[in-house]
Amino acid sequence: MPRPPSKPTLRAALVAKLGNPDRRRLHRLANAARKRYGPMSRADTYAVLADEQGIKLHQYLVEPDLGRVRAIIAAGRTAAPAAGNGRRPRVKTEIRLKEIVIDGARFVIDDPILPAHVAADAKRMASVYPLTYVFENSIRELVVRVMHNKYGADWWKAPAVPVAVLRNVEKTKRGEGKVPWHGSRGAHEIHYTTIDDLLSIITTGANWPLFEPILGEQNAAAYLIQVVEQSRHTIAHHNPLWKDDLDRLKMNVREWHKILRNRKDLIP
Repeated sequence: MPRPPSKPTLRAALVAKLGNPDRRRLHRLANAARKRYGPMSRADTYAVLADEQGIKLHQYLVEPDLGRVRAIIAAGRTAAPAAGNGRRPRVKTEIRLKEIVIDGARFVIDDPILPAHVAADAKRMASVYPLTYVFENSIRELVVRVMHNKYGADWWKAPAVPVAVLRNVEKTKRGEGKVPWHGSRGAHEIHYTTIDDLLSIITTGANWPLFEPILGEQNAAAYLIQVVEQSRHTIAHHNPLWKDDLDRLKMNVREWHKILRNRKDLIP
């Protein structure tokens, strides 16, 4: 029995509507859309362009993607066009509360100038933070266990810990000490390390043989950690991840956990 034809994707419908443009033209159209509506993922950009071409989004998207794209479009259309003198006319605006619901918890945002797509991005990125939080602290836990097992409770000192890392941590702690009304990060210096600091501890000459049985090839392990850190860095500066980057982040975190499960008997 012949298989029924698959439903065309939104991107395919857009490309057909535009008369099958080449990649360069499609790229220019996508960049122009981001200038009009603000930063957004590649998939959302295609959806916005499709809406502008009269393509019915509900035939291709489901929630929450459909709601997010509609919020981006609505926010972009609320921007008033410039008047003839180059200034935007004064218009009466209606402030609407934006609401984010994450795991049943409601967050009402009353920021009068926040674009709707930023609130939508916040909801989408809320599921990303736990991934990077768990990943970075998993690396810290691995470092603490391995180093404590080898050097004892007093392992946080040179040469086991590179001098540059010790200096970075002390600098961070001094900066924290200037804001005494804010809670501290933790009791141990390991909580003041960055991903780069942790990598330095892991890969420094005398330490790497301790981690190699667990992590395998050094360059591969370092690359996996650095790729996840790139996504964490983007999120930490309150920018959304593109779908491809989000998928890559999830995959790499799964790979890290897989390594730990497979080598659990080697972890102190």
